[in-house]
Amino acid sequence: MIKKAYCFEPLIGEDSTSQNNLTLHSSSQVLKEYDWLIFTDSRGLERDDKTKIENTWIYKTCEYLKKNKHSFLVISRPKNLTTFSTLINFLELNEISFKGLITNVGFVDCTPKKRTAVNDIKLQLNNLQISEQEEKVFSSYELNNGNKEQLYSISLDKKAITHIQKVLKKHFSTQLLIKTPIIPKDKEFQRKRPNEFYEQIEETNSLIDNIANGIGAITVDFPRHILETFDGVHFTDKDHDLVYALLKKMIIEQLKNKKKYL
Repeated sequence: MIKKAYCFEPLIGEDSTSQNNLTLHSSSQVLKEYDWLIFTDSRGLERDDKTKIENTWIYKTCEYLKKNKHSFLVISRPKNLTTFSTLINFLELNEISFKGLITNVGFVDCTPKKRTAVNDIKLQLNNLQISEQEEKVFSSYELNNGNKEQLYSISLDKKAITHIQKVLKKHFSTQLLIKTPIIPKDKEFQRKRPNEFYEQIEETNSLIDNIANGIGAITVDFPRHILETFDGVHFTDKDHDLVYALLKKMIIEQLKNKKKYL
């Protein structure tokens, strides 16, 4: 498996400086055609200090696909704010064809953010010519430095959702959209999450359902409170195992049902 940063056609938005901004691919060089695209935000490879990259759900999924002779390209957190718009921009700007999609984007689209972050998301949306989106205003939130800052989020309207559906249907015969696990509000983390954070997780999953329902995509859902997370967002070693186990089951089902495609 090849692991490196790779320069694709430039995407709109602030580049991610995370160590997890990288690509994994089954070939010695990037090809023009793959069986699978795995496109994720920070919750794909991000992990706690106890978890090695080989134990992440992405890495295990790649090993499974490789074992079954399926080619794949992984794009992990290419932007600081990796959203549905980031995925759509990638597909439209790069002439690479895929049969199946595995993605967990949607969480970053909906969760509360500072003004600068919301502006970045708007910039990505502008490139898709779907810039007029409703903006939610939340309560002020105390930052780590003690200052308070207003939080916002964007609600994608029907036009935006329809555009996303159109592009996903055009580029993939199979789409696996990973929903965001619901975590208990009373669980304490070192970085406290605002109350609206938990409400917007539900909003995230509603967005994913709306997109999936219009194109017959498969949603990968989790029982409530089954995942621990170490900060309310990113997965523990055990979480990565659970995500991989569920995703593997869904992939197997798709391979049985759509042999002519995959």
